[in-house]
Amino acid sequence: MKAYFSTILLCALVCSCGPEPKIVKVEPIEGDATQTLQSIIDQAARHDGPVEIRLQPGVYNVYAESATPLHRHISNTTSESENPDHTKRVALWLNELSDVTISGEGATLLTHGELTPFAIENCNGITISGLTIDAADPSVPEMTVINTDERSITARVHPSSQYEIAADSTLHWVGHNWDFCHGIAQSYDPQTGQTLRCATPIAPGSKAVEIESGLVKISYPEAHQFHEGLTHQMRHSIRNQVCGFISLSQDITLEDIKFQFLGNFGVVSQNSSDIQVTNCRFAPAEDSGRTCAGFADFLQFSGCRGKIAVNGCYSRRISPSCLQPHHPQQPNHRPHPLPLLLHLLLIHQLPIINQSF
Repeated sequence: MKAYFSTILLCALVCSCGPEPKIVKVEPIEGDATQTLQSIIDQAARHDGPVEIRLQPGVYNVYAESATPLHRHISNTTSESENPDHTKRVALWLNELSDVTISGEGATLLTHGELTPFAIENCNGITISGLTIDAADPSVPEMTVINTDERSITARVHPSSQYEIAADSTLHWVGHNWDFCHGIAQSYDPQTGQTLRCATPIAPGSKAVEIESGLVKISYPEAHQFHEGLTHQMRHSIRNQVCGFISLSQDITLEDIKFQFLGNFGVVSQNSSDIQVTNCRFAPAEDSGRTCAGFADFLQFSGCRGKIAVNGCYSRRISPSCLQPHHPQQPNHRPHPLPLLLHLLLIHQLPIINQSF
């Protein structure tokens, strides 16, 4: 009898296993890898069965001008009046796929220009794991105040933050096909570890002078409130791109991803269900000297249902806006009857935070 039940159990285990995934190994691509990576994803859509796309260790450069343009309305980004152009430039677009994994231990997706690194739409059973996502030209410049007097500050600009000083002495931040001046800001205090919204040190009426490369003096027409030792993180006020977009999809897993730069907004999951975010790191590279991985929410869940699990993740930011669940209701529409079960475990530099929603 024992042998009989053992045989039944073995058969059940064997039968429960699905087909082996087709493995697609991708070596680092010289130059702009955007369209090559998208072509590999499109080929996976034509395969009947699970597929694993393995990005081998190295850097994969993706550019905004080569990304797939998609007209998308994303929750809590911009209004029609703020930004009439809702085009998202997506580097890796997964659309109408099932059972696809993109793994990339040791692989870095390096963005150039403002774009959306990945989008998952109308999909089922998608996993992205092991990747590092970073930017060659972070659209959140940083500078640290090293000296102040009543009407001026002297600040050291981070090497990854490029700037130009115009003829009228206005400082402009510049990157790959983007630039801005003024904008909005927040400050990072290394003593407390807190990041708080604040006035921008590149305020209208301020005048900048370069003392030496990467060192600037900014003068104001009146007394200011900026303090020595704080690092200011700035961006323009339009959330025109996001780090990731998950829409109309289910059974999605993001695991072991290093989000070293998320841009002006993080990963937005919208009208989707059953999402797991596990062992992800939301922080700049340890040796980068940067303090900001992303200006706004790292993870946002809007109109989602089923089980949303965020476990074992790390964030340098000590702020409640690391994760935001939303359940928007539109006029004349009833809320979705399925509840949202959200488990959260974010590991900060402070003790572990446990929350449930």
